[in-house]
Amino acid sequence: MTIGPSREALDNVATVGVAAHIHAAAPGGPRYNAAMSPEERASIERATSVADPVTVSPSVLACLPDTLRAAQRLFESTGGLHAAGLFTAEGELLVAREDVGRHNAVDKAMGWALLEKRVPAAGTVLMVSGRAYTTLVGNTSIRYIAKQTPMFVADLELKETRAHWAAPVPKDNPKLRVELQDVLDCMKKDGSISKLSEKWLGYMPGPDSLENVITPGYGVPDMPGYDPTPHPLHCG
Repeated sequence: MTIGPSREALDNVATVGVAAHIHAAAPGGPRYNAAMSPEERASIERATSVADPVTVSPSVLACLPDTLRAAQRLFESTGGLHAAGLFTAEGELLVAREDVGRHNAVDKAMGWALLEKRVPAAGTVLMVSGRAYTTLVGNTSIRYIAKQTPMFVADLELKETRAHWAAPVPKDNPKLRVELQDVLDCMKKDGSISKLSEKWLGYMPGPDSLENVITPGYGVPDMPGYDPTPHPLHCG
């Protein structure tokens, strides 16, 4: 999940990265087609769909909220939790997870799918409580759009810091940040992140990309809260 930095909220979280975005190919860019006219570039025919071709009937779709709600045991007790549910196209609930934030609930549901070897979750429907917004599926959708549409380029990192995703960590819990970054660094070291990128997104990161490069210290260089102290990496 992608969460951009907020310099207005530095008292609450330690910002460790930036949000990704996508832009149209510019003249001279890697996917610029000089033979294409402005009208062709603007044509709806050049658009792409990021949706799985699975079809869900209106009657099934209308039943999903109640099915998800019935599975929210913690919400029943607290009245204040979000949920994410993964369904089949026929409306069968595969998994439901709850959390105080939609992002966390989605992460839990997709973590279950990963452990059950159901990723990529083709043919399923992800439903979240409340509103659904783009950052829930940000980088995956961005990479897919760029792959399918020559006029788009995925821009997933800041050139200055090479940072391309972020996770907010409470400032009073540095141990959590250390554990989180250690896990990611170990996944870089054994090639797991690159392999997942190739499998899910059809993109093999280069050897100098942040999917493979382990940066020194904890946090993002030149960002608030960065700790440059070198540390040994212990991967179990």
